[in-house]
Amino acid sequence: MNTPALLACVGALALAACSGPAPEPAASETPAPAATAQPLPSPAPQPSAAPSPLPTTFPAAMLGRWGLVPGDCTSTRGDNKGMITISANEIRFYESVARITSASERTADQLRAAMAFEGEGMQWNRDIAIKAWPARDQLILEEFGTDAVPGPRTYSRCK
Repeated sequence: MNTPALLACVGALALAACSGPAPEPAASETPAPAATAQPLPSPAPQPSAAPSPLPTTFPAAMLGRWGLVPGDCTSTRGDNKGMITISANEIRFYESVARITSASERTADQLRAAMAFEGEGMQWNRDIAIKAWPARDQLILEEFGTDAVPGPRTYSRCK
């Protein structure tokens, strides 16, 4: 390599290393300071639309007389202890009646509801689930709660 060219390169590097700091950028070129992480404000709570209460009536598919055994529908002696009669807002059992106080689920063939029972001088509350099977003329009723009859009961529509 040529000595004068090498000296010129070394000189240029020395000048670059000795020069002062880079000039400050003009005001219009100054970068914005880094933003500190600030939590985003929580959105204002929106009032939630309260779900409209479900009707406290039985679906039409459940209305009528139902028996646990065929004799419940035909007895004339008053011994039809397995018959229930469902009207718009109550179920009549052999010695008690239950009225809907609130429904948590309701479709054309199902109902889940809190019921107030009354019979033989006593009152109690139970949660019940009822499913109607119109194609089979059947109704399945299940009670939940203290002293509830265990398991589902299948009723057939009285003709």
